[in-house]
This record gives sequence, C-alpha cells and structure tokens, in this order.
Amino acid sequence: MQTPKSGHSFLIFFSSILVLVLVSSWTVLALAMPSDQQQHVKWVPVEQRLDACNQKIEQQPDNAALYAQRAYIYREQKVFDKAIADLTKAITLDPTKRNYYFSRAAFYDLTGRTDLAVADCTTLITMDKTKTDAYNRRSGYYKKLKNYPAALADYDRVVALEPDKTMGYYNRAYLYGKLQKYDLAIADYTKIISLRKEGSKDVGGYIKRADTYYLQKKYDLAIADCNQALTIYPLNRNLYQLRSCAYLAKGQTGKAKADLEKILQLNRDNVY
Repeated sequence: MQTPKSGHSFLIFFSSILVLVLVSSWTVLALAMPSDQQQHVKWVPVEQRLDACNQKIEQQPDNAALYAQRAYIYREQKVFDKAIADLTKAITLDPTKRNYYFSRAAFYDLTGRTDLAVADCTTLITMDKTKTDAYNRRSGYYKKLKNYPAALADYDRVVALEPDKTMGYYNRAYLYGKLQKYDLAIADYTKIISLRKEGSKDVGGYIKRADTYYLQKKYDLAIADCNQALTIYPLNRNLYQLRSCAYLAKGQTGKAKADLEKILQLNRDNVY
C-alpha cells in the first residue's frame, strides 16, 4: 500500500480542520437563529449543539433564551431533570415568556409530576385570563389526574371565551361522554353542528352526536344524523360503519349489510 505524500497529508489535515471549524460555526449560528429557522440546521449533532450552547451560556449567563434552548436539547436527549432546571432558570431570568412555562409543564408531565404541570398552567392563567391555551392545557392535565370537575370548569371557561370555536365544545362533550352525561354531550355536539360553515365537509359533530345517540340506544336518531352527514360527505366510511351498527341493533340486517358493502366498495375504488 502506498504511503500518502506529505502534500496530500497536509491537505487531508487542513480539510479536516476546515470541516470542524465550519460545523462549529454553523452550530453557534443555529443557536443564534429564531426557533422557527432552526429546523434548517437540525443536521448538526446534538452533542455539538449542546457544547456550543454551553459555551454561549458561559459568555451570556443572564440570557434566558439560551437556557431555554439548552433545555430543548436536553429534551432531545431525554434528560428531563436538566431540561426542567434550565427552564426554571429561564423563567427566573424572564418570567414573561409563556412558552417557557408551557414547556416546563410538558416536561413535568412527562416525568410523572402532573400536579406541577397544573401549577405552571395556573401561573399562565394568572398572567392572562383571556387566553384559552393555558385552560386547554390545564384541563388535559386535570383529566390525567382524574379531577374531572376541574377539567370541566376549564372547558366551561374556554367555551365562554371562544363561543364561536368548536374545540372547547368538542373537549367538553368528550368528557361529558366519558362521565356518561350523554344529554350534555349531545347539547355540545349540537352546538358544534350549528357552527359548521356553509360548504364545509366537516361532519365531526354529526358523527359524535350519532355515536352518543347510539350509546343511549336511540338508534333512529343516530341513523338520522348519519343520513344527514352523508348528504354532506358521502365518502365518509365512519358514517356507513356507524349507521350499519345502528341498523343491526334495530334488527335491520339487510340495511346493515348494504352499508358494510358500501365501505368495501369505497375501499376497492380507493376514493376519499
């Protein structure tokens, strides 16, 4: 095997140094970029991004954004305690940034400290009672803790703040259903249907209400909702499946079979 000439060795050595310098420069640049631009430099290895972030923190120990950035790197490494510690430091330095609290709450929840996640959301609500994001997030944590009255109270607040948006009604109706408060769930699904925009193919409200009618054994009402929704979106397989179940519960096996055959046809034709 030939030994590389000294000139070639120097070029290889120089090229290696150049690559290292460029990677390091790109890493530092990535940390300086807004978060919505960092996706373009994701190829930088996480260890190098962490080292670069540590260097920046040494230079700027009072920069809250750098601690938050390092927390997200720790999140990639699944080192949640360090991520939480960095977000706590970021909040101490800049307690006005809502995303720091949301992130820390998520990390608390991931590590089984959902009660502390609730506390962070409560802090956010105290900061601004007109924003629904913290109510929505806190209600999810309350559900995880099986504190359903508190979760419902948060959904009530969301609906009060955004009466023309469907998310609050969907979430509240789902919880009502889980608690077998079917009439209240149906009322929310009815509201969702009333908010449906003209020309929209969104039939989620009809599907959910029909499903709730089915649970109440009100099969005719479930079938009526499926029929109405199919006039809006005749390719929705869930509607045919739900209607077939309602027909079957009524003993109308022929109609149930026809709906199942319709699903098979849609699958064969690969239409949506």
